Amino acid sequence: MTPGEASRAGKVLIIYHPIGGKRIAPHVFDLEDDGIAFIDDGWTAPLVSYHVAHLVEGKVFSLPSGMPRGWCVGSEDGEVIIEFYSGNPRQEGDRKDACRTIIQNFPGVAFLGEPNTPSSS
Repeated sequence: MTPGEASRAGKVLIIYHPIGGKRIAPHVFDLEDDGIAFIDDGWTAPLVSYHVAHLVEGKVFSLPSGMPRGWCVGSEDGEVIIEFYSGNPRQEGDRKDACRTIIQNFPGVAFLGEPNTPSSS
C-alpha cells in the first residue's frame, strides 16, 4: 500500500516535514515521478489564508519494522515521515476538489493510480 492508496481508502494521514512541521493531511496523492502531493487540514474553510497544497518529491519507502506503520520520503529538505492519523480522522472535502487545488498550485503535476481525477495537463 502507498500513501495515496491509503488516502483513497479513506485514511487520514499525518505528515512530519523537517521544515513545515506536523501536518494533518486529509487527502494524499502519489506522484508519477516519486513523491507525494497533499492538502492540509482546514483547506475547505471559506477564508483560508495559507498555502494548503504541498508537493514532496523523492523516493517513497515503507518505514522499517519497529516503527509506526507508514512511509518515508527522502526529499531535498530531509526525511518526511508519513503515518496514519490516530485522532478524530475525517477526510475533509471532496478528493476531486483537493486534486484540482493541487493541480492549480503545481501545474503539470501528474498523479499515479488516481482514477477519475481532472487531467494535470
